[in-house]
Amino acid sequence: MSIYTYFSNGNPIQGTILGILFVISIIAIPYGWYHKSKLSQRWLSGKYYLLQILGALLKSHTSLLCMSFVYAVFFSLTPLFIIRIHEGVFSPPANVLIKILVIAMCFTVFGITAYIIANLNKLYSLRRQETRITVSQIILLSVFGLCLAASIYTLGIEKDSTGSIIVSVFGAVLGWIFQDTIKSVVAFFYLRANHLLKIGDWIEVKEHGIDGMLKRISLTTVVIENWDTTTSCFPTYILHAECFKNNQKMMEGRTHGRQMLKTFIIDTGWIHALTEDDVKRLNKELNVDTPFKEQYIKEGLLNIEVFRHYIYHWLMQCSHVSHEPRLIVRWLEQTNEGMPLQIYAFIIDSSLAPFEWQQSQIIEHVIKAMTWFDIQLYQSPSGYDASNSNIYLSPKEADYKIKKENYVPLSR
Repeated sequence: MSIYTYFSNGNPIQGTILGILFVISIIAIPYGWYHKSKLSQRWLSGKYYLLQILGALLKSHTSLLCMSFVYAVFFSLTPLFIIRIHEGVFSPPANVLIKILVIAMCFTVFGITAYIIANLNKLYSLRRQETRITVSQIILLSVFGLCLAASIYTLGIEKDSTGSIIVSVFGAVLGWIFQDTIKSVVAFFYLRANHLLKIGDWIEVKEHGIDGMLKRISLTTVVIENWDTTTSCFPTYILHAECFKNNQKMMEGRTHGRQMLKTFIIDTGWIHALTEDDVKRLNKELNVDTPFKEQYIKEGLLNIEVFRHYIYHWLMQCSHVSHEPRLIVRWLEQTNEGMPLQIYAFIIDSSLAPFEWQQSQIIEHVIKAMTWFDIQLYQSPSGYDASNSNIYLSPKEADYKIKKENYVPLSR
């Protein structure tokens, strides 16, 4: 039997199509083998999806060898299956070798698909092509389902047979082993369908110490580049099962700013009412408008009260601080250390470096303003404070033991 007769099975159109595909594969595989790197880079950098798939396939010799095996099995078995279809036979093949070849081809096809999708996912993550990332993962899942169905069909497992029971038990065991993977697949489509996550988002998962930019997401794994330049990889289902915070909207400036929440503990020993001299000095030193001075700088008011009003007034005039959604300067509940003064504000520039710079300037101004109002921050005593204290220390060691003659007998 000639090759043409084997492929055509008496049908000239069928033989011509399969023959052309066979010749193309014979020419394309050696050509791709020797020009692998050049073609891979050129096609991956293109914009067409099919060329990108071929470019990802050519990235390694292993994928080409696997593809050659798939071609060989395909061209060997396709005519046999076509003959069976023409004869109206749709039952699984009885030949053990054919079953092994079909199952091996299914596993190989899925492996090649997973390899291609992994390479494409890296490319789409760099380009932030969210739609193509989702489509590629759907394709991978579909290929897995088709290969699994083809393998089960090839084995010829019938309903209510011993084989079906074995497959069911085996599937249940695999489902239990890979339950995290299954949950991650569900979580991936949940996150993508609800637009909760995309490449480049700044997310925080405090339970796991994750705080950084999303670099890559797949059906099973999420890769985060943390701010300390480390990389965190974790299952996708964690973002569905646990709480995470997405800061990207704030980073892109689509909110009122980035939150600043700072607390200053005031030493209560420095709280006093303003005297006439204090009023004169503050009117001279403070660079505020006249209505503020007339309303708040008065004799008899507490210095911490005027200080709180001054900080609020200064923040309202600051061009880097947003008035929305809220700007609060308040006292918290008193502690053993002193009176906590909290500033709750939003800085307009939410980028890391400008935000930290403006926040530092606000903190420095608050500390500087404390000297104008005779206020000091609380600080726990240190060794330096103890060495410079006026407390007299006796050179003799204290004797805390009770002498026997001073014992009080117990009454009976």
